[in-house]
Amino acid sequence: TPGLILRDSAGAIYYVKFDPPAFPELSTGAEIVAQRLLGAAGYHVPDMQVMDLALDRLVLDPRAERRNDYRQLVPMSRRQLDGLLSNLNPTPRYRLRALLSRDTPGLSMGPFSYRGIRADDPNDRIPHERRRSLRGLWVFAAWLNNTDVRRQNSLDTFILVDRRRQLGYVRHFLIDFGNSLGAAGERDKYLGEGYEGEFDWGAIADRL
Repeated sequence: TPGLILRDSAGAIYYVKFDPPAFPELSTGAEIVAQRLLGAAGYHVPDMQVMDLALDRLVLDPRAERRNDYRQLVPMSRRQLDGLLSNLNPTPRYRLRALLSRDTPGLSMGPFSYRGIRADDPNDRIPHERRRSLRGLWVFAAWLNNTDVRRQNSLDTFILVDRRRQLGYVRHFLIDFGNSLGAAGERDKYLGEGYEGEFDWGAIADRL
């Protein structure tokens, strides 16, 4: 899925996603709806906005990098950036619908697990599988048909409140809702996606 990391004139960092060309408004629409509903339910989610991004206003950072075919970071040229964006079918005015997800506050600590506790967080004393907020999340995930709820789509950050004594707390974020509703990332969901039969032998085998 094509994307960019963008820094605006005020210094704020955003992670930018685009819709797959064959399914305009699918992924960005699903993600913004799921983000708003989960935020209203009380979960910590990144600040997200959907906008028409004026591509001719993008300025390439001289230190910008991209991943090559071997997943190595290599310098990125303006030609490569334009090639990436032109494949996404921009409008004649060179605009693209984009989802901008603002960088979460605090120091990134990586994802959290849906089981156990964080060994590096002394405040984390309740096993995660017993937390009401996470048990309730399965209900919301089922309601939103979010088929990609996993630890990689979560993020813990350390919020510093006392710099002198290095005191703070860990905040748990949910991120990446592009597989909600009828979206499945770069395509639409097939009919059975997000459903489980009464006797689903594949699911039973996975649990065993």
